[in-house]
Amino acid sequence: MCNLCGRQESMSVAPGNELSLTQLHQLVADIAQGVMDGRICITEASRTLTRLAFRLGLEDEEIFIGFRGIDSETDTFPLGEVRALWNPLALLREDIERERYEAEVRESVVIDCAELVRKYGRSAT
Repeated sequence: MCNLCGRQESMSVAPGNELSLTQLHQLVADIAQGVMDGRICITEASRTLTRLAFRLGLEDEEIFIGFRGIDSETDTFPLGEVRALWNPLALLREDIERERYEAEVRESVVIDCAELVRKYGRSAT
């Protein structure tokens, strides 16, 4: 039993890929740290953190609700492999809009990310 979220110690991330709760918590912290360091864009992090929150049963925790909102507001922005299918001019337009949006929310997101690192990082377990 995890002392952070009260869940059992093993959860599946993807078929055939089992991660312990400790590993999932550290993944949350690592993603949050990546946002604070500028290695992971806010949109990508929000999408991933939202999925992890649901996987952990923490989707209604206040700290994750903001990421869920960002995920919803940015779900049309192309990330990952799908970018190869986009027209370069349309992609540029979407990237500019995504970066504008991320600049607007960055301050509050960094605060939330710091809290996630504090709560779920290695030193928290």
